[in-house]
Amino acid sequence: MKRSLAFFLPLLFYGCMDSPKDPIRIAMNPWPGYEFLYLAQEMNFFEEEGVQVKILEYSSLGDSRVAFERGQVDGMCCTLVELLVSKSRTNRDPRLVFVTDYSNGADMILGQHELTCMADLKGKRVAVEVGTLNMFLLARALSQAGLGLEDVEIHQFDQQGMETAFLNKEVDAVVTYPPVATTLLNQKGAKRLFTSRDTPGEVMDVICVNKQIIDTRFSDLTGMLRAWDRSLDYAEEHPEEASRIMARREGIQPIEFQSALTDIQVLSCAAQDFSSEGMGEIENVLESLIRILDETHQLTSPVSIESIVDGSIVERMFAK
Repeated sequence: MKRSLAFFLPLLFYGCMDSPKDPIRIAMNPWPGYEFLYLAQEMNFFEEEGVQVKILEYSSLGDSRVAFERGQVDGMCCTLVELLVSKSRTNRDPRLVFVTDYSNGADMILGQHELTCMADLKGKRVAVEVGTLNMFLLARALSQAGLGLEDVEIHQFDQQGMETAFLNKEVDAVVTYPPVATTLLNQKGAKRLFTSRDTPGEVMDVICVNKQIIDTRFSDLTGMLRAWDRSLDYAEEHPEEASRIMARREGIQPIEFQSALTDIQVLSCAAQDFSSEGMGEIENVLESLIRILDETHQLTSPVSIESIVDGSIVERMFAK
């Protein structure tokens, strides 16, 4: 009997111990505004905040969205388009919990050197990541030029593919962003026709997570956002080292990364606005996006915007 007790007691003790939590898995594609999450990982800020976060790298927004829809990740760095499309196409329940940045010129439409304005794109071939914010930006740009999506030939490419297609002149224009935009502009054959600076406040990047993660890992998500703020502080105090780390993942030079950030307004936790006024602005953008996504048949079912934003994590961080 003593031998039996000696065998089972360690197992009983082990069973009473807390099992280690799985890391929160976040999908992320190259975009300067997301890199502060990568910086937090490289600087061990997640661990120091007591949270395990695993960043899974994907080459495009579309790939990140698919990974989320398949349950391969718990959340994603994305735009509002990926949030809406995922909500429409799957049974997963994505919620916007944090706005990472506003694009103030970093998202752009580049044309071959002979093109001078958006009106010149009529009848031309435009490379776009279908199912991403690319379509929204293109629609807004064409609208300002008195054109519609039906006035151009849309060709589906991911970011890396459209870089090659543009350089080979297989397309006349691309809807892109850094690091691909940086590379193309350095080639001296690309001309800016339109940027997100022309639609202020409309192009935002976010972190969204499945609602189940909010319900079960609330404190861990809080730790992840604290680590984000620490990355911003570190980048301000050590700009050269931070740029070197973040530019490395982007595949560009630190000075190019710093230049790209001048067209992006990166937000801290304190800068989040989930007040009635702030929510109104987000909802206006969501409604505009839904109209365009419906027109281009990218939503497979109606999406209600009422339950798609959850500011409770940030609000709890600053609750008195």
